[in-house]
Amino acid sequence: MSLVKTSLMENTSKQYKYKLRSFIWVLSSMMVIQLIGMAFSFGSTMSTGGGNGIYSINVSYFSSNAVIIFTILWVFLISLQITSVTYRENEFMFVRNKTSNVFSDVLFLMTASIIGTATALLSEYLVANIRYYIFGMVNLFGEGVTPTLLEIIYGVIALALILFAFSMLGYLIGVLVQISKLFIPIIPAVIIGSIYLSEQMNTYGDNLMIKLFQFYFLESNFLLFVLKFIVSALAFMFIALGLSQRLEVRE
Repeated sequence: MSLVKTSLMENTSKQYKYKLRSFIWVLSSMMVIQLIGMAFSFGSTMSTGGGNGIYSINVSYFSSNAVIIFTILWVFLISLQITSVTYRENEFMFVRNKTSNVFSDVLFLMTASIIGTATALLSEYLVANIRYYIFGMVNLFGEGVTPTLLEIIYGVIALALILFAFSMLGYLIGVLVQISKLFIPIIPAVIIGSIYLSEQMNTYGDNLMIKLFQFYFLESNFLLFVLKFIVSALAFMFIALGLSQRLEVRE
């Protein structure tokens, strides 16, 4: 044991700064993932058209949902990876315990979620400009289509919370895998089993996956939406913290 004593906040801060420098590959992987999502965004989600024999108009609807979905997948995967033995061993230069380690990981994943939110939302405008300047597609925005400032703020908060919640879920799964490698086959089996069970229950009009999706993503009250994701993210975080304490005792 080291005789050097540092406060939890100081130790967490040092590890967080270290991870910002060491995990620069995270931003590179995000750029690659979002570029793939942007490639999918060039395909229209819906199109309509009409004409009178003299001229014709074709209207295509595009969405950046693909970028958002790929960003959620990205933050989930990196949260799994930073719990691996390789990255934990790189931190032994610090006087640390599991609490400061988890809190620094949470701060790092929160930062990654904020950066991912900003780039994912800005990608929609980048794709729109590429369509216009390269493919000659005119972007039409009308009343009720262009988002207001309040809607933009809501969108930023909502996506940041979604990314953070998924990062905490991935982090929890990563901690479980570090406790026992048996969770590697168990977790996919539980997910596949849940999907299968939902499909079976769908016969009776009670699909669990659909209900779970509706509970989180179709909430009309924004404050309740925020509360659901904050509570879920905090629950995942504290469960991971508790399990990490157990892992520390084993080590």
